[in-house]
Amino acid sequence: MRSAALLAKVASGNAAALPAYATLRMATLDGARALGLDTVTGSIEPGKSAELACLDLRVVNSQPVYDPVSQVVYTAHPSQVADVWVAGRRQVEDGALRHIDRNDILSRSDEWRERIAASTH
Repeated sequence: MRSAALLAKVASGNAAALPAYATLRMATLDGARALGLDTVTGSIEPGKSAELACLDLRVVNSQPVYDPVSQVVYTAHPSQVADVWVAGRRQVEDGALRHIDRNDILSRSDEWRERIAASTH
């Protein structure tokens, strides 16, 4: 989101070219609409499969918070994602995946790294 908002400003020469609220809308409802999924996702409404992410804005890079939407668009980092729900199911809790074994993923990643490295020699 940050890149899109900043590039729009540079390309147009207008600092107000793509406000944070419009950027967030592009990443959510407009993105779902572009994919033809706006009737099932993209906004928080009864009957839709919502994806909700809670970000911790109480970190130095996001301070001071005058406008939370601007903070999310311009200053938030992936490490600030605290909790995530997908279709009503909590997937991330306090920054940790709930249903995926981190050690298993790392082990499988190591295996694939070795397989790929072996195939390029």
